[in-house]
Amino acid sequence: MNHRRIARVSAFVTSFLLAIGMQLATLSPARADGPAILGAGSTWSQIAIDQWRADVYRYGLQVNYQGVGSTTGRQFFAAGTVDFGASEIPFQIPPDPPVQRSFSYLPDVAGGTSMMYNLQDPSGQQIRDLRLTPATIAGIFTGQITSWSDHRIQAEYGKPLPNIPIKVLVRSDGSGTSAQFSAYIAATDGAAWRSFLTACHQSYQSYTSFWPYGQPGCLQAAIGQRGSDGIANYVANPGLGNGAIGYLEAAYAVSRNFPVVAVKNVSGGERLIDEAESEHKEIDGLVAKAQGMSMHTDEVVQKVKELRDAVVHHATEEEGQMFPVAEKGLGQQLMELGEQMAVRKKKLATSRVQQAKRLLKKAARKIA
Repeated sequence: MNHRRIARVSAFVTSFLLAIGMQLATLSPARADGPAILGAGSTWSQIAIDQWRADVYRYGLQVNYQGVGSTTGRQFFAAGTVDFGASEIPFQIPPDPPVQRSFSYLPDVAGGTSMMYNLQDPSGQQIRDLRLTPATIAGIFTGQITSWSDHRIQAEYGKPLPNIPIKVLVRSDGSGTSAQFSAYIAATDGAAWRSFLTACHQSYQSYTSFWPYGQPGCLQAAIGQRGSDGIANYVANPGLGNGAIGYLEAAYAVSRNFPVVAVKNVSGGERLIDEAESEHKEIDGLVAKAQGMSMHTDEVVQKVKELRDAVVHHATEEEGQMFPVAEKGLGQQLMELGEQMAVRKKKLATSRVQQAKRLLKKAARKIA
């Protein structure tokens, strides 16, 4: 197979799909059995990139991608060994090498850096509803909290947790995920982050691609793993993973059916989200019950009225409470997304009401 690179794709990108789309006009068509476009970098983005590779392969375009971490991806691109790189942060010069080729940054996937964990309750059931504050998360990943029975975790979770050590998983390679997560820790608990860097004999930096660990007083017992897959596979391992927690893109946990930590915030948004999810389930349950009832009874009419009231209450509460909280907490840059969600919510509420009306009319005809 010929792996020579097609006329240089000169964009260092955080999303190769957008780069390819912009370059198609200047590139010769690639055949699945012909020249390949080469890329390397982020494992945070790799699940999406691999899906895109599979999608374009069906149309004769071959893209090879190595998930080697953002830092190595930037180095490969700077050295000219790949056509594109994927990274969650831009070039850091130094320590990244100078780039002797023209390039552009393009936006990547929107995703969530999350904390995948593996905990079991006394009956052996997977704990799936762990909730922590940013301060406690910082304590765990800077080595200040070392046991799942720590009083701070117990107070926030509200239920007993096993008295076992916390196995902290961090990336052993240069990682954009580490950069993102360390920036979060620095922003939410700056004092803990500064103290941690001091204990690790490092000068202050607001984020780092190389998580400090493995030294006396500096996350000495932490476990380093290469790539997001390495973190996810360790946490999910039945023999090794019990008590483990690590940071990664949420899709890695979802694909393994493992939970991620719910992060408590200062706005009360978590409570509103819980209530919204509960109300969605209530509405779905009412619809299912109404559809399964005989139309010749007064019971179905009552159930449809309950459905109507539930939908109206839910829509009113979301508009009056959840949306203002989201607007205040997320900022103006996400308002467009909020507007799209509002439109979707209105359509959903209208659909529920229309469904309830149809059931009510059908019941009325049957009763008549």
